Amino acid sequence: MRALIKDNPDFAAITLMRVDWNQHRGGALVKALSVPRQSTLVAFKGGREVARAVAKTGRADLEALLEATL
Repeated sequence: MRALIKDNPDFAAITLMRVDWNQHRGGALVKALSVPRQSTLVAFKGGREVARAVAKTGRADLEALLEATL
């Protein structure tokens, strides 16, 4: 079994925040971030957006998103 991406020591300095789509759909945070649908990941560095993935589930896509924050 492969390790979870979030457990990779290369990404240890990254803070992850999970927002429940069903609970916050149409809410201020979803609107402010322009989140179009469930399964949207938004990456920030220094307070600005540096990457975004919508409906991406491949390991390489997700690792690239996290690497953009380093």
